[in-house]
This record gives sequence, C-alpha cells and structure tokens, in this order.
Amino acid sequence: MKSAAIDDLLNDGSSKVWLINKVIFSGINTVESSLYQKQIMVFHSSQNIDIIQLNSIGKKNAKKGDFNIDPDSNEIQLNFEDEKIKYEITYLTKDSVYLTPKGKLKTKPSIQLIPLPEF
Repeated sequence: MKSAAIDDLLNDGSSKVWLINKVIFSGINTVESSLYQKQIMVFHSSQNIDIIQLNSIGKKNAKKGDFNIDPDSNEIQLNFEDEKIKYEITYLTKDSVYLTPKGKLKTKPSIQLIPLPEF
C-alpha cells in the first residue's frame, strides 16, 4: 500500500469521520450496540486525530492526538498525550479498516472502523 492511498482513504484529503464499529478483545466485541454510544475517530489531513463518543459531541472535548503511517509495514501509530499505540493495518477498503495491535501492545484490542453511517 502506498502512503497516499492510505492517507486518502483515512481522511479523503481533508478530514473523515470513522465510527469505531467493533473493539475486539480476546475474540469478543466489547462495543455498545447503540450507534450513539459508540466512539468516532476523525482523521485530519494534518495528521491530527480526534476521538469522542458520538453522543458527547458538543458536550465534551475530544481526545486529541496525531497519527503516523508507515506504508512499508502497513502500520499506523496513534499518539496521544498519555499513550502511543501502534497498529498493523490488516484490512483496508473504503468501507472498513481493521487495526490489529503490534508488539507489546497485544493486550490492546483490535479495532474495526467504518465510515460514519447516515442516521
């Protein structure tokens, strides 16, 4: 995968809202089934990222950080003030991104992102 292709899918050249559809820990999806209880990730072309629960928009501040993509190893690192998480991009299409934790972070869950659906 080329970096431009990954970047374009993640942020559409500006910013793109992805819904955290599944959080898989030990084979179990731990995400709430209600759309409004789920979190979103906003990837910006500036390499910044925001994470917030959908029903908290306008009420609380988003968790802010930045991200780096290594297209040669299909990895993305999410950097926040309190943690850095490296994931392998194991599946990537315009309709779904699947992130699997790398290295020592294998205790972290895998994440499936989908574009925020219309509601």
